[in-house]
Amino acid sequence: MAFCTKCGAQLADGSTFCTFCGSPQTSAQSAQVNPYSVGANYSGGYSGGYVDPNAPIIPGFSEAVSICFRKYASFQGRASRSEYWYWTLFTFLLNFVIGILLGLVAATTYSSEASQDAQAPLMMLAQGVRLISTLVLFLPTVSVFVRRLHDTNHSGWLWWLPFITGVGGALLSGLIAGATPSPESRTIVLSIFVVAMIVVCLYMLILMVRRGDDGPNKYGPAPVRR
Repeated sequence: MAFCTKCGAQLADGSTFCTFCGSPQTSAQSAQVNPYSVGANYSGGYSGGYVDPNAPIIPGFSEAVSICFRKYASFQGRASRSEYWYWTLFTFLLNFVIGILLGLVAATTYSSEASQDAQAPLMMLAQGVRLISTLVLFLPTVSVFVRRLHDTNHSGWLWWLPFITGVGGALLSGLIAGATPSPESRTIVLSIFVVAMIVVCLYMLILMVRRGDDGPNKYGPAPVRR
């Protein structure tokens, strides 16, 4: 019994190419048993699965958050849409709660009659909590974003695209605006920068909501059973 090394479909022994996805096979490769195969149901396209047998069908909120913490700084492999968006929801809720607490601390501190010297440690503690939460969540947020890109068969280096567009565009716009004293020219330059940022953000959003590849791609097996 042989399996395709790309899509996991079952092949006849000695096959030199996959009859489902068309990828070339060698006898040494195709003879290996596919440990992740959950079957191939070919009807104009490969619709079988090739996944980690321990992968959830669709991770729930708590499971997705747990996966992201377990893969804290893992930029290898793939992440499903549910994993990415549940993590995004988790970070939003956490930052929202921290923001409310900081607001309460600030309101209590500045409304009290205590001296500024007495207020300073409390405000420093509150700001420290915000800083720590930001640092703790940064790596898993970037890593799940990269793995989500991998799930759609895109390079994780695309993570830099919004940053380069934002920072590079802002610097370039500033230089051009400084060289053009005309208010109309500055408005045009700023409009181009804003449009470019909107286009990049929409492109990244489309990738984040896009369904991942069925079966394996060059970044690994599918993260969930599809």
